[in-house]
Amino acid sequence: MFRHLAAALCILLALTLSPAVATASSPVLGDPDEFEAFADAFMEAALERYRVPGAVLIAVRDGRFLYAKGHGYADLEQQIPWDPDQTVFRAKSISKLVTATATMQVAERGLLDLHADSRDKLPMALEQPLTAANLLTHTGGFSDRGVAINVHDPAELMPLEALSVAGPLPAGKSPW
Repeated sequence: MFRHLAAALCILLALTLSPAVATASSPVLGDPDEFEAFADAFMEAALERYRVPGAVLIAVRDGRFLYAKGHGYADLEQQIPWDPDQTVFRAKSISKLVTATATMQVAERGLLDLHADSRDKLPMALEQPLTAANLLTHTGGFSDRGVAINVHDPAELMPLEALSVAGPLPAGKSPW
C-alpha cells in the first residue's frame, strides 16, 4: 500500500507541473527556491496526512531536474532515509503511467488512432477487436492472470504460448 501512496503523491505533483495545469501565473514554478519550499511543504503534509513513512519526489521541467529530494524513511526500523540517487524503486505498475502518457502524446500528435483494431500487430489470434484505448482502459476482453511471471527457479518459467488466453502463437511468429 505504501508504494501506491508514494506513487500517487508523485503523480499528483506531476499533474501540478504539467503544462495543462501549470501556467505562467504559477509562482512556484518560476523560481527553484520557491518550488523547493512548495515541494517540501507539500511532501511533509502529504506524508503526514496519508501516514506514509517516506517517498522520493523528483520533478523535471524542460528536460532538467527541477527538484530531487527524499522525504522520510525508506526503512523505518533502520532509519534509512529515502535518497533520490541511492534508493532503488522497482518500475512495476508505475511504468503503466509512463506508457499511457507516451501513448496519449503520440495519439495527440495524430500518429496513433486509439480506436484502430491492432490485432494484426499481435503474435496471437484474438476473436474481438483490440484497440489502444482498450488497453489503456483495461477493457481488452482478456485477463492478465499473472500466472508464472514471478518464479524463483528458471525451470518454473512457462513459455508465452502457455500463458496466452488466445492460444498458442502462430508458427514462425515471435512474441517480440
